Amino acid sequence: MSNRSRMRLVLPNVVTALRLVGVPVVLVLLIREARTPALAVYAAMVLTDVLDGWVARRVGGETRFGAYFDALTDMVVLLSLLGFLAWSGILPAWTPLLPAITASAFLVSSRRTGPRYDPIGKHYGAVLYVVTGVLLVIPKAAAMLGASILILVLTAASLVSRAICLSGSEEGA
Repeated sequence: MSNRSRMRLVLPNVVTALRLVGVPVVLVLLIREARTPALAVYAAMVLTDVLDGWVARRVGGETRFGAYFDALTDMVVLLSLLGFLAWSGILPAWTPLLPAITASAFLVSSRRTGPRYDPIGKHYGAVLYVVTGVLLVIPKAAAMLGASILILVLTAASLVSRAICLSGSEEGA
């Protein structure tokens, strides 16, 4: 395999890995109550979520590993930050469990065929990134309640959507 071919496969995953590197940085900044720098790093992390897929499609570097790595990285980022927000009392302790359930459903239902996205689940992570960003900017009770309810409803909708999508694909198989 040529260096160019290797780079085509590696580059999108390097962009994804940058998102992982940002997790401890954001957490340390939040613990030190440096919200503005934490938000700047978080915004860069969100940008890498958009950028990694674009780079993969642009250079022809889409792989099964990359799709899983991206989805798992999203969940590590989101569960880490939602867990921190729960630990600091901004969210109820049960809130981070909801995306963990959805991530588990995604992994279990995708293990044989590769990543399988349902119509709602495909956008679940993006909504969670926005909700988490709002909570980092506005860590208030009203935002907490709205975010928790939104995450609860979105999780339920995603799980139902996944079940329907998977049952439909099994019937056609």
